[in-house]
Amino acid sequence: MAKLQPNQHIPQVHDYEVGTLRSASRGLRNRSSDAGLMHRLDSVLLLIHGLSPRELAHWFGESEKTLERWKKRFREQGIEGLKNIRHSGRPPKLSPETARQVFADLAQAPILAGFPTHEWRGKLLQQHLQSCYGVSLSLRQAQRLLHEFRKQST
Repeated sequence: MAKLQPNQHIPQVHDYEVGTLRSASRGLRNRSSDAGLMHRLDSVLLLIHGLSPRELAHWFGESEKTLERWKKRFREQGIEGLKNIRHSGRPPKLSPETARQVFADLAQAPILAGFPTHEWRGKLLQQHLQSCYGVSLSLRQAQRLLHEFRKQST
């Protein structure tokens, strides 16, 4: 280990950009369920030992409500209550098979599907999905689907 010279600056935590540290911490927590669980456990431990939710929320970039919810789940369910909960969310409007077929359609020029143009656009994809598959998507959803197709095609 290198020996410090007189008047040599020792980096302190405040020398680092707090936002960068928060982002790095959040990125690691999001990649690993164990890291996320450890973060929730540490947060609850700090809350139980008297740190205010407001202060902890400021430090970790969490909401106070989230921290209170973790504390409540811990009190009611123990460590199991802090494990990741999978939320099913809204089911997709396109089944995997239909999505594959739509992507195959998008690989062809729209003129081959009877449209008077050579390029797919969100509004056109909306019409195509409704007429061929009976699926109604918002314009933004159709644009996202088109973007996803283009990203996969490159």
